[in-house]
Amino acid sequence: MPYAHYVISRAGPGPVGPAAFGSPAARVRPRRPGHGHEGVRRRFHQANRHRGGSNRRPRAAVATPGRQDADLVYGGAEYMLTQTALAHPGLVDEASRTSLYARESAVLVRTGNPLHIKRLEDLTKEGVRLLDVNGAGQMGMTEDMARTPALIANLQHNTRTSVKTSAEAVALWQQQPQGYDAWITYASWQPRLPGSALVRLPRAQRVSRGTPIALTQRTTQAATARQFVAFLKSAEGHAIFRRNGWE
Repeated sequence: MPYAHYVISRAGPGPVGPAAFGSPAARVRPRRPGHGHEGVRRRFHQANRHRGGSNRRPRAAVATPGRQDADLVYGGAEYMLTQTALAHPGLVDEASRTSLYARESAVLVRTGNPLHIKRLEDLTKEGVRLLDVNGAGQMGMTEDMARTPALIANLQHNTRTSVKTSAEAVALWQQQPQGYDAWITYASWQPRLPGSALVRLPRAQRVSRGTPIALTQRTTQAATARQFVAFLKSAEGHAIFRRNGWE
C-alpha cells in the first residue's frame, strides 16, 4: 500500500539537523506533492536557506512508493493515516501524530454554472452527469454529505463514473468537459482547474476532512522532521495551506 510521505534526504556530506537547512545537505521532499504540501515545502527551504546563506535551490525529487527512508508520513484524511499505520506496522510514530488543517467539501461545476447547481438536490435532476472519487481521502464523502437514504440513492443514480483517486478524476474532468457536469470533491481543487467554478453548498451539506501528519519510527532525522512539522503548524505554514483551499 503506497503512502504519502516526506523524505529528508542527504545531498552531500555534512550534519543533518535544523541548522543544515541552510546548506544543500538536507532536503524535505514529498511523495505525491499536493498543492498545499508542495507550497510549504518550498517556503520552508527558502526560509532556512536564507538564514544559512546558501543560494542553491532545493531538489524537487519525489520519493518512490513505500520507500524505507521516509521521515514523515501524512494523509488526506485522518482515516488514511490510520489505514497506513495498520497496513505498515511499526511505521508510524503515533506519539508524534498531529492534525494540521481541514479541507471542506464542495461541488465543482463548469464555468458559469450552466446547470445552476446550488445544493445536492440539484445534482439529482435528470441528465446531470456526476464524477465521483471513492478513495484518496474521499471514501464515502458523498454519503456523509447527503445523509438521507433517498438523496444518497439519487446521487448514486446520476453518478456516471467513480474512480479511486483524485488524479484519475482530474484527468476525466479536464479531458472530457462534455462528459461530466459536476464533481463532488474538496474546495481546494478549484483553483488548480481552469474552466471550473466552485459551488459552496449549504452548511448542512458540507463535511470536512483533516490532514494528519506523523514522524515515522524509522526516521534518523527526527529533529529536522519536528522542525518541519512546527513550520507546517505556524502562521506562515497555515497561510500557504489557506491559499490552496484548506480551512
